[in-house]
Amino acid sequence: MRLWIFEDEGWENFSPLTLTRPVFRLKIGFWEMWQRSSRMIGISPDAAFTRSYLQSLTAAKTGLTANPEKPPNEDLLLLNGRAVRAEASWAEEKDVVGIQEGQVVFASLSQKTVEDIWSLEVGELISRARDECSQVEVQDALASYPWDLFLRNGEAIRGDFQTVGKSGIDGTLSQGSFIVGEKTDIYIAPGARVDPTVVLDATEGPIYIDENVRIYPHTRVEGPSYIGPGTLIVGGKIREGCSIGPVCRIGGEVEESIFHGYSNKYHDGFIGHSYVGEWVNLGALTTNSDLKNDYSTVKIYVNGRLTETGETKVGSLIADHVKTGIGVLLNTGTVVGVGSVLMPSGEVLPKLVPSFVLVYKNRILHGLGLENTIQTAKTVMSRRKVVMTEEEAEMLRKVYQLTSEERETLIRKDRRKRRLG
Repeated sequence: MRLWIFEDEGWENFSPLTLTRPVFRLKIGFWEMWQRSSRMIGISPDAAFTRSYLQSLTAAKTGLTANPEKPPNEDLLLLNGRAVRAEASWAEEKDVVGIQEGQVVFASLSQKTVEDIWSLEVGELISRARDECSQVEVQDALASYPWDLFLRNGEAIRGDFQTVGKSGIDGTLSQGSFIVGEKTDIYIAPGARVDPTVVLDATEGPIYIDENVRIYPHTRVEGPSYIGPGTLIVGGKIREGCSIGPVCRIGGEVEESIFHGYSNKYHDGFIGHSYVGEWVNLGALTTNSDLKNDYSTVKIYVNGRLTETGETKVGSLIADHVKTGIGVLLNTGTVVGVGSVLMPSGEVLPKLVPSFVLVYKNRILHGLGLENTIQTAKTVMSRRKVVMTEEEAEMLRKVYQLTSEERETLIRKDRRKRRLG
């Protein structure tokens, strides 16, 4: 039995986070979604379907064959990349399709069926599987929106801690640090160091501190939380439900949020109930709201449309390569596109910031320009001894093209509003 991951049209609901990666490379718990699913099922995937402009980059980042051209010569389990829950039993029955609210979660196919319905276009392949196979109902398996990830993150961390099955101190727990709760609910990996005066509070869930993490003095970490490899926690409060890293620099207060990797929030400020992409730098005192003053549910822009989340706590979605200045204030349910630069204004910024713009004095303006943004990204990456590949640069150029209409529309709308204002 082979396991292949596929990306369906649901990726659009996770934009702008998914403009620069397939939806199955978003994170929840300890890992990216495709990695978690494979552990739950017990089969290592070897291929995935994604958008054409992400094909080579996906292969390079995951080691998977991207958009395979030939069917495998054995049985195949196709798994939706938005799955946050998967079961080994899905691979046991053949020619069965799992459905959640009309959406395909998985298709477990015999070799003969795969050969009969094979198509290079994954949407057509899934449609044929749905037509040819019996169907079963699946509950609570797919994430539909980004907030499904950070709101379920604490639950995912608990499950992943059990899956890994490690606890105890393989790194350094300095004298003068404190563990609250059961020591069996804490793991400190080799090369990790927890300094004096740090409090690790596992009373509400486990804490996993991965390899080569450094947690500096005067930090409190509450479980369930996962601190990824090479991350520095430089003082402050890491509250429950956080997944951070790898290679992040985090200070201040963070609650129920996911930092994808290589992002900085080095200084004071609050980020809550949010998803932060890669190579993001949040300036000192950057703060988001995650709760409205009237405690009503939060609306957030999905594909350009203001959408009801049904949740009272939703903070920000911040895409890759975003930079914020000192004291930037983000409203409840703010979406910030790829490569944008946000400057402080003393007011909360717009709830929808398109990709590759500059927000200055609360105005949406043309930003640094595509090539300047790419050059800045190369500089930022080099500071972590990472070289931007040509595939990554071309991906950013493609995203710039894909977002041009939204960007120009919002810039014009902002200009009209100020003229009439």
